[in-house]
This record gives sequence, C-alpha cells and structure tokens, in this order.
Amino acid sequence: MPDYYHSITTLHALQNAWRAVRAKNAAGGIDGFTLSHFEKRLNDNLIELQHELISQTWNPEPYLRIEITKNETEKRKLGLLCIKDKIVQQAIKTAFEPQLEKTFLNLSYGYRPNKGPERAIKRVVHDLKKLKSGYVAKLDIDNYFDTINHERLFTRLANWLKDDETLRLIRLCIQTGIVTPQLQWQEINKGVPQGAILSPLLANFYLHPFDQFAANKVPMYIRYADDFLIATSTEKQIKEAVELVKEELESQFYLQLNTPIIHNFHDGIEFLGITISDTGLSITEKKKKTLQERINSIKFIKSSLSSQSKETLQGIKNYYAKLLPESTLKELDC
Repeated sequence: MPDYYHSITTLHALQNAWRAVRAKNAAGGIDGFTLSHFEKRLNDNLIELQHELISQTWNPEPYLRIEITKNETEKRKLGLLCIKDKIVQQAIKTAFEPQLEKTFLNLSYGYRPNKGPERAIKRVVHDLKKLKSGYVAKLDIDNYFDTINHERLFTRLANWLKDDETLRLIRLCIQTGIVTPQLQWQEINKGVPQGAILSPLLANFYLHPFDQFAANKVPMYIRYADDFLIATSTEKQIKEAVELVKEELESQFYLQLNTPIIHNFHDGIEFLGITISDTGLSITEKKKKTLQERINSIKFIKSSLSSQSKETLQGIKNYYAKLLPESTLKELDC
C-alpha cells in the first residue's frame, strides 16, 4: 500500500489541497478565519500546518453546527470546518480516494468522480429495460450519515489502510466534536458530519460491503448515497429482497431503513427527483411545485445572486435538461 501519511504531509500536497478548498469558496468554521484571512499568510500558514502534521501535534477544531432547510418538515444538520482543517481533510481525500475508487462497484453513483445523479438515472432506465417487467423497491437509510457505526468504520479502515498514522488523522477529523449555535460542545460517538470533506468518501467506503452483498442477491441494485433501488421479477421476490437487505443493514451495518416504496415497473417509481416508468422520465406535480419554489427562492433577488446560488441554479437546469423533455422544462422557470 502507498505511504499515505507521507503523501498527505508534503507541502506540495497541502498546497494542492488549499487550491481545492479555495476553489469551493466555502465559509470557514468556529475560529472565524475566512479564506481571505488564511490566504494573507498562505505560505506561512501551510508550512505551520505541515509542521503540526509531521510532529503529530495537529488537532482539528470542533465543527460548527448549522441547520439548513431540507424540505417542508425537515432540516439538515451540517458541520462547518475551519479552513486549515478543510485543507487536511482534502489532502487525506486526495491521497487515498483513487485507491478506494478502484475497489468501489460500478453501481454506486453518489459522491464519486465521473458518476452523479444523471448517470444513476440512465443506469436505472437501462437496467429496468433489461428486466422488462417486474417490481422495483425504493429504499433509503434513515439518518445515514449521523448513524454510521464508528467501531465498524474504523476497524475496516485499519484493515484497509494498514497505516496507523493516517488512521489516527481520520479519527481526529471525524471525532473532533461539534459546537452548536448555542455554543454547546457535543461529542461525536457515531456518524460522520455532513459538510465534512471526508464524510461522503467514508460513507461510500462504509457501504461498499453492502453493495457487494446486494449486487449478489438481487437482479438489479443501484445506489446513490443513502438512496437505492432494487428490482425483481415478481411481487413475492421483491418483498423477500427488501427483508433480506433490511436484515443485512441492521445486523451487519447497524443501520435502519425507512419504509420502502414498492411499485410495479409500469406504475413508475421516483428516484433522485425523477419519476421513471415505461413511458419515459418525468417529475410529479408535487416535485414540480417543490422545485419551482426552490428556483424562485434562489432567484428572489436576481441582481444580488451569489456565485454559489448561480451555480446551484445552473446545476438544477443542467440536471433536468439532460433527463426531461423540453415541454416539462418550459414549465420550470430556471
């Protein structure tokens, strides 16, 4: 295996990580340092960070907890990292993501290079056509990122990495704790913080053995982050398959499923915001309304749209433009 710790702690690696963090133009964390602050003494800050990593004195700051609206009834909790801690996490990700990518299966589409929701949808359409008829179940893991079991995660990481120093770094990144908006500190005993650079990669790593299990047990399995579809030929088979994957997730991964949604192929099923049926791709009226409200909120003060908001708007347009007919797109003023 590569010497991950050495590759993470070189000045070159930290410079590359800084550039990746800078390009995202995201907010800083609890220490109040912005990208601009860090950039004023960039070389000194990176050298200081390198010395801390090499001497094993680097300790990340707690995540700053914020909440953003997920839908009408739910909010998503995010953890904001300090700039220097983002750089470390980015350097770790850059060091071992390519090796992990070689092991991941081609049926996992979330948070991966050259994958994404558009390709996931096209894969679903392709695989359902091959099956021709039958039943499909949409399943999602309840509160996935926040319930990942640390003992299982770090045991698997230790076996895969065979690098105690890098494992120690990752533990620090994940278990550093959270400070709430009320300035209360909370320990992290399970889960990976949403908003952390390493979290999506670790989330995929955690579910990789489940991907292998499901791919061997059902005729069709496609996963995007914590959402996945399985399909079989008969209603009896799909119910048995749902119970099978539910039992595997609970007993081996300590995860819970939300109530599954099962449909006949011909009735269609919604996945990643798109309704997939034998008549093509579409979106429901409810989804159309939700999407239009989101677009309107982004465009509310058009003249002062931030670059991030413009990118979000363009991302929505690009995603649906590649999948939906033009008549549907015209109804969405994006």
